[in-house]
Amino acid sequence: MTRSGCWAHFRRKFFDAFKGVLDQQAIPIPLGILTVYLERQVKAMTVEQRHQFRQTQIAPLMTEFWGWIDGLTILPKGALGRAVQYALNQRQYLNRLLDYGEMDWSNNATERSVKRL
Repeated sequence: MTRSGCWAHFRRKFFDAFKGVLDQQAIPIPLGILTVYLERQVKAMTVEQRHQFRQTQIAPLMTEFWGWIDGLTILPKGALGRAVQYALNQRQYLNRLLDYGEMDWSNNATERSVKRL
């Protein structure tokens, strides 16, 4: 068993940190990168095709995002600071998305099934 991170939880923290920003130009470009992970176009792909897609399309975006994170100096108590800290704490687990074509980007379906019990 390999532990992985949930990109839905990760993404939500960043969007919450920026939801009060009215000027769309003020929102950092890496937040746009976070929307790509939804991978709607890979639903019909085989595991091998999905893995290849992640290597060629998602990996460069993740590298750009982590570069942005690494360059930040944010106060830890604000919403963005908490989102950044969460990202840093989950980094190795979130990056596992690139390693496995069979892995889903989110654990939301699993959480929903457990909550029904």
